Amino acid sequence: MKAEDLERLTACIETAHALAAQGDREAAVHQFATARILSGSKADQAQLDQEILRQYNICKKERDYYRQDVRAHSTGDPKAGNGIVILSDSLALPRPYAMETPRRGAEELYPNLLGQIFPDRAVTSIGQRLFTTSDAVQMLEEEPDLGKDASIILHLGLNDAARRMYLERQRISLALLPEPLRMRIVRFGQIYRNDILQHLPALFYTSYDQFVTNLDRVISIARQRRARRIVLLTIIVPPLRTWPGTPHAARYFAEYNLRIMTTALKHDVPYIDFDRHIWANLEKEPLNDDGMHLSSFGHQLLAGELAKVLR
Repeated sequence: MKAEDLERLTACIETAHALAAQGDREAAVHQFATARILSGSKADQAQLDQEILRQYNICKKERDYYRQDVRAHSTGDPKAGNGIVILSDSLALPRPYAMETPRRGAEELYPNLLGQIFPDRAVTSIGQRLFTTSDAVQMLEEEPDLGKDASIILHLGLNDAARRMYLERQRISLALLPEPLRMRIVRFGQIYRNDILQHLPALFYTSYDQFVTNLDRVISIARQRRARRIVLLTIIVPPLRTWPGTPHAARYFAEYNLRIMTTALKHDVPYIDFDRHIWANLEKEPLNDDGMHLSSFGHQLLAGELAKVLR
């Protein structure tokens, strides 16, 4: 970033902190909004693209490991034409504390459990952190045989629907800033998150309309590949304790869930309202402490519900 752009960015975030300290939080968050735009638009774009690719490759390496692991432990014949393909995000991956096993936690994941329930069917699990429905469309288009003659499970939407303080390029561009400046921007977001989400236009990785377009496209591709089943799952609505930090969180997730269910009905494909199954079994602790990722029981619960649809 050029020196003059760094100076302008510094002035914006310092003004934001000063206005917030004076009690004018609405004006403060608008200065923050300018700062986050500048962090992305004034960054060295080639360097930013390189950093985005670096972070993506970290996620891809993890995704590929678990894809290979589940396939290696799936006893079904990949050529049999009755496989199961899962397109998911971090909910199909273990949490860090569960990785201290020979298979790095893969044995407790619902894709692995489905392989045990259906030993005659090859399971392909694609789970990647920050994965969205746009990523799923891209992957299906890049791999022309993916999902052919198989059952396709689309377990996505959490990253599409979460309201953000930064879009992807803005978030990643912060890593390119001098450390003191980066921390001033990050610190403002930590302190005034509620005000940012209340006073600024909502940011999502995927808009409502694009989300529906993506779902339509996944179903269209699946049918072109003669998919045996196409199953959609709803997003788990975060627990009450997270709502103060993200105003109207339940509404936003419900909006995306409504679109999942409406799309499933429009195309006459089955869907599992997994959010309801989670809260119906809350006493069995289906979620980890973060209220979004699945516990060991949660993976068992999901595998069981999917098995009912896939039989």
